[in-house]
This record gives sequence, C-alpha cells and structure tokens, in this order.
Amino acid sequence: MRYYVDGYNLLFRLFKTDEELQERRDRFLEALQEKAALINLQVTVVFDSQYHPGEGTHTHFGTLDIIFTDAEITADECILNLIKSDTRKKIVVTSDKSLAIRARHLEAKTETAEEFLGWLNKRYHNRFKRQKKEAKPKPKTVAAPPVEKPAKRKKPSPKATLAECFDYYLEVFENKLEEES
Repeated sequence: MRYYVDGYNLLFRLFKTDEELQERRDRFLEALQEKAALINLQVTVVFDSQYHPGEGTHTHFGTLDIIFTDAEITADECILNLIKSDTRKKIVVTSDKSLAIRARHLEAKTETAEEFLGWLNKRYHNRFKRQKKEAKPKPKTVAAPPVEKPAKRKKPSPKATLAECFDYYLEVFENKLEEES
C-alpha cells in the first residue's frame, strides 16, 4: 500500500511555528522518514512548487519519495495523476476536502492529516517499544548445580586421628539436627 501525502497540507497542520519554511519542511521530512522506515511504509510526499521556486523535482529521502511539482501543476493535480496510474492500494493523506473527494472517485482511500498522524504515531510507538524489548538481551538463568549429599562417612576406625573422629561426629550431629527441623 502506498501513502500519498499532501505535503504542505500536512506540514502546516503539524508545525505552527515562526520557523522558516525550509526548516519546518526539513524537520517534518526527517520525522516522517524515521517513522515510515521503522514501520515499513511506502510514502510519497508531494509539495506545491509555489513554496519551492524552480523546476519540479523528484527525490528520495531514505524511504520517502519526495516530489516538488512544476509551476504549472498543483500538488493536488500531481497526487491525482499519481493515483490514476498506481494499481496498488493507495491512501491519500490530506485535510483538503476537495482533493479527498476527487481521490475517492479514483478508488483511493483517504485520511485526514490528523487521522494519519494519530495512526502513524501509534504504530511507531508500538513498533519502537517492541523493537526495544526485542533488542534487550534476556537475562540467562543460571541453574544452581544440584546439591549432592555428601557420602556418609564411615565410622572411624580405632586407628583414626582425632580430626577424623571429630569430622565424623560433627557430621552425624548436623544430620540429626536437620532431621529434627
């Protein structure tokens, strides 16, 4: 599935700052690229040329396709032309009602900028958490070696040393103590 994003429509809803347009656009594309890459989205972002003087361009930024239209064509017209020729499932992201209606006539689904951003952020955070969780090495449990009961000592021989006799009777005493507990 391919997402066709009405670039400035989404950008102006997302960033309401006094920053220069170029800075806002760069931040927007970086954030969108990061999220689209993590959740494997195919996204084409289309910007009107009126805010980007010069000839139309088609570039890539990571996984994003970025199109700046020629001066003679609007982003809306460009998006409509792209979805006409695309045989895959497609979603047009715009809050422009006119563009949304025309896109639906061309059998594309539509989402408002707010719907798309809410869905994108939710998917991104879920994937990010899952990836972070999978990346953590799971602590290995170390099983304690089986406790072997020491072999019962034989009763010391009459020739045993005092230390051997002491160890024997100490063990007998400890065993009796454990049995009573």
